[in-house]
Amino acid sequence: MVVQVPRLKRLFLIGCKHLRAITFLGESVSDLELMCVDTRDGIVCPRPSISKNKPSGLQIHAVVVDARFTHSLRNLISNYIENVHFNIHFTSSPVYDGVIQFEATSKDMIGTSDQESLHLIPTDQYTDVLGMVGAAPMQAFPQPPSTKSDRHVEIAEGSFYVEKELDSLMANYVESLQVHDVSVRAIVPRGRWWGKLRWCCVERCPKVDTVFPKNLLAFTALENLWVSDLLMARSILSKIPRFNQYSVISSFGNLQRLQLRSCPSLQFLLPVWVSSFPSLETLHIIHCGDLSHIFTMDEKYPEEITTRGVLFPKLTTIHLHDLPKLHNICEVKMVAPMLASLKIRGCWSLRRLPSVGARGRGKKKPAVEIEKDVCDALEWDAGHRPDHFEAPIHSRYYKEKLHRVSVLRY
Repeated sequence: MVVQVPRLKRLFLIGCKHLRAITFLGESVSDLELMCVDTRDGIVCPRPSISKNKPSGLQIHAVVVDARFTHSLRNLISNYIENVHFNIHFTSSPVYDGVIQFEATSKDMIGTSDQESLHLIPTDQYTDVLGMVGAAPMQAFPQPPSTKSDRHVEIAEGSFYVEKELDSLMANYVESLQVHDVSVRAIVPRGRWWGKLRWCCVERCPKVDTVFPKNLLAFTALENLWVSDLLMARSILSKIPRFNQYSVISSFGNLQRLQLRSCPSLQFLLPVWVSSFPSLETLHIIHCGDLSHIFTMDEKYPEEITTRGVLFPKLTTIHLHDLPKLHNICEVKMVAPMLASLKIRGCWSLRRLPSVGARGRGKKKPAVEIEKDVCDALEWDAGHRPDHFEAPIHSRYYKEKLHRVSVLRY
């Protein structure tokens, strides 16, 4: 318990294995500028490296094993309202690769001088293999977001009570979230409103069934969603069981980049209950073998969707690779008037491309890279024609048709 400490500006609690809560009383922390907490076992006398470029106000840097400590952090954050910046990492791993790095030291006391923050770049899976054999152009996949916000949470292996304790912190304060290498079934399953979250990265969570639960409605600020290596996930967001007018108006309105990789059980990404995704610019999906539709119809949706389709007014780039069951990108008509680049490979069941409309003289048509077999099987209607696109470029990585005969010999 920290009580009645006038003018306390910096608080360091390092190597406190059994720490579960901090009780702050009234004005005792009114001058607090920096708090560093690390509850991992075996972490002794580290020296915190704090960026000098952070904005003024309270800074919280925490590496916590037990997520029940969230109650103390939330209470402290709520006292500072807008003038607070935090980087909270839930893990028991001795390796911490966040923006704020606690440096190991042999000294018996905490260093008093600040140092520049250390930015460690996580090593991607199979980097060594790709370095030897090279990756086909369509297999190139962007790295997860690297610029964390000033209100960041990271959840990693070895953390406890994460699913039960992060609800209110996520809903009211967190702007960037990274989840990796944990065995949870859902990411904060009780949450309903994540109106502050701007970017989210989820990877290598083998037990996740649905990334976000059906009662989680409003992503009003989300700009970047990056998902990778979820073996059991069947959807990113569940279908909404009942019509919610607020979610129709606001959810995913700021989503700009949607990027997925290696989710073999995924059946769809997002349910469509709005008539437009007004900010989406990039759609990049590879290695999702069960994916049949990227955007599927929700139980309730505006009637004009069935006649006018779903509008993607800023969508410029679509890359789809190794999605053998994908039939349509959107279950209903998809309208993308600004589309510039469309790369398709290994999507043998695809039957429709987005509707781009006829472009005026001097305006460049969308460039298309696609296998000849898939191109020949595409379906078109009166307002959706092949000449709305540039002449397609057929992939160098071509799948030869097999003869329909037995190769067995007696």
